[in-house]
Amino acid sequence: MALTKKTITSLVLIVRQHAVVYGGGISSADAATREECDNLIDILEELKKTAQDNIREPSRTAAKTSNKTTKNTASKIKKEEPHKTAVLKKQKEPVEKDIKKEDFIPRVEPVTKQNKEIKPGPRGKRKISAVHLFEAFKEGKLPQYGGYIISAFFDNSSTYTIIEIVGYDNVREIRQENEDLIFKSAGCKLYALVEPAHFPLKNVEPCQRDKDRKIPYRFSELNVLKTKNTDIIYIGKKPIISYASFTILKPRKTDFSVLFYNVANVFQNMQDFILPVINKAAGIPKKDALRASKEIVKGVHNFHTWLDL
Repeated sequence: MALTKKTITSLVLIVRQHAVVYGGGISSADAATREECDNLIDILEELKKTAQDNIREPSRTAAKTSNKTTKNTASKIKKEEPHKTAVLKKQKEPVEKDIKKEDFIPRVEPVTKQNKEIKPGPRGKRKISAVHLFEAFKEGKLPQYGGYIISAFFDNSSTYTIIEIVGYDNVREIRQENEDLIFKSAGCKLYALVEPAHFPLKNVEPCQRDKDRKIPYRFSELNVLKTKNTDIIYIGKKPIISYASFTILKPRKTDFSVLFYNVANVFQNMQDFILPVINKAAGIPKKDALRASKEIVKGVHNFHTWLDL
């Protein structure tokens, strides 16, 4: 039995689900599983193209066979006896009328809304597989196999901004304590800091600043990006690793914490999400914000490497 387009589409969905469930963590084994699933999806997509051709090809062959059969029948009729020919002539017209090219083309089911490719929304925005962390916790939707959490903390009096990204794997327990969330799991944390040009304590090590403005790095442990408007973006060179548990602080009114499911395009999703945070909320020019968002996601992409050390 030949594979149809519909069957291959179902197989692709199954493989994607397998990648999420069995390759959703941040370890190297999970990364290998996701890569294998991506390769298999590529093969299935190629087969889908072939399946479409196979659906159409028999229609041409069948049509040619039908025409050939009709001609052979007609030539035989001429050689038959006159009275037999007269009988067959009565049948000739309806037979030719009933044989149409469309009769040999298999009917293809109409494409449903679920099978359609998701198009960008208003103003070119596209949907991202992410949910608000604390809302997802209340609804019991936090994945146990792993995911990424992006939190942003904004200063009330300036564009001073801290971005925290956590990747976690194989959760044993998630509980709420003093409004914060405690994850019993291995996790990697990477921080980025947007420091405005007029910040008065720019010579103070980031790890020694006030509670709401500190990140766990010294200047020597940070990559520095200078922007067009003279603000500075600091990005951690290495993640902070927690092997037993880690805490996500409940965001204030102006802050947020968002969970990203570890799907195939998770890194692009995170980059698209971080870009406007740096550009619009922190006031960094878009070109510099794009460069920073790529650099941050590049560090997140290597989380599994640090966990394996």
